Amino acid sequence: MQYSLLTLRVLAALYLLISIFTIKGELNPTYSIIIFPTLAILLLIKPTPYGRIFLSAALLIESLVRLFIAFKMVTGSSLLWYPELQMPAVVGYNYYWALGFLVAFGLSIKARAQFINVEKWSWHKGLVILIGCFVILLPWFESNGSVRSGHGVLAYKPYVTHVFFSPSGKVVSITNFSVHTYEIDTKKEEKFSPSDGVNSAVYSADGKLLIIGSKPQQDPDKRNFGVFISDLTSVPRQGHYLTRNTAENGDPNYRWSVQKVILRPKSQEIAVITGKMKHIIEIWDINSNKLMQRFDLDQISVKLTGKPTYALTIAFDPSGQYLVAGGMNGDMFLFDLAKDTIKIFSSGYAGEIYDCAFSPDGQILALAFNQKVDPKLYKGGSLKGYVELWDFSKLELAKRMTWDSDGRCRAITVSPDGRYVLSAGDGNLVRIWGVDSGEQLDALKGHPNKIINSVAISQAGDYVIASGGEHTKIWTFPHVPSR
Repeated sequence: MQYSLLTLRVLAALYLLISIFTIKGELNPTYSIIIFPTLAILLLIKPTPYGRIFLSAALLIESLVRLFIAFKMVTGSSLLWYPELQMPAVVGYNYYWALGFLVAFGLSIKARAQFINVEKWSWHKGLVILIGCFVILLPWFESNGSVRSGHGVLAYKPYVTHVFFSPSGKVVSITNFSVHTYEIDTKKEEKFSPSDGVNSAVYSADGKLLIIGSKPQQDPDKRNFGVFISDLTSVPRQGHYLTRNTAENGDPNYRWSVQKVILRPKSQEIAVITGKMKHIIEIWDINSNKLMQRFDLDQISVKLTGKPTYALTIAFDPSGQYLVAGGMNGDMFLFDLAKDTIKIFSSGYAGEIYDCAFSPDGQILALAFNQKVDPKLYKGGSLKGYVELWDFSKLELAKRMTWDSDGRCRAITVSPDGRYVLSAGDGNLVRIWGVDSGEQLDALKGHPNKIINSVAISQAGDYVIASGGEHTKIWTFPHVPSR
């Protein structure tokens, strides 16, 4: 069977599309960028046997790399950046790609070195195909490197770690190095990198300051703390780090990054998670640059329970009097900041608490709880996700919900009217739960990533955003019928 020149050109065009996606950060591995110019040349000029050989080799290498990635996911190799990606859907995705590339490799091998009808090929035909490849993707490309479908999906590099809404309703996406804002109505975007790395961020109540948890900038006195205050009203933007009153004095926690920062209601104070092992919680007054309170969660846990721990999440109740912290051993720590007392409450299950959120009236505390299970009996891994709803006034567990998918619950929030809890984690959807019924009422589907690490709902309750991988997905919050 003779394979015409068209076969080879179709394969080259398809692989060119994959290379374009790779450049935009949509597919891996990134070495495909090297292949891009060669494929363009292959489409524009009269090919030689060397062009066919190069394309065949590229397709074979791509298929082998996909098989290697899938194999590493199955075996749980430490070479993976994210071991929790060992999910059947993700593994199968790479296997399917590998199979497709192997088929394309076979077709390219069968294509004859003596190309048919070469004399009928002209450079302008290749240019038409090349331009067509870009036209197909043009609706998703923006000048700042974002990819979206309508206003549905935003994409940033290297990956989005946290999302929330600003007081004015802007979508805020945090990456390791930058803060990105996006206005849903106007589709206007901004990007700035105000500090040495970005781990977490929060706006002041009036929206004039952006408070960023980051790595402390080096200074001769070693007094800088890893909280950067950016003045959004200044042109150009100005900012400064919080500083300690004394130098490091050998305390290793002084030089560690701030992993999470939250704003205390009705004040200009913030709470942060810091320390070498994320075991230090501090409360700062950002106006006076004063450290108000400091808690070593690990020491407190060992003293009260005999178990070490570290903080994965913190939250203030709406009154600002209480601060709760959850971490690796399944216990929640309640700090009464006015009375300077500490309580511990727990559902009794061993596990980890990834996220927590209060209802607007402070009556309900929602937890993203991950219970330890036997990985031999549970294909989702060693942790199984649950949503826990606590009666905060009584510190009693009111409801405990699970779902039919495997994996962890990584993010949680409560709607502004207090009627719904939104949770997300392993699986590319956001689940909507009824606070009163404890039932799953709906789900927001279509996130490009298989793991969602952050979810938020706008203050008006009309939009929901979630981040995972390199993407922030925006949904219009649906009407959920009462049940």
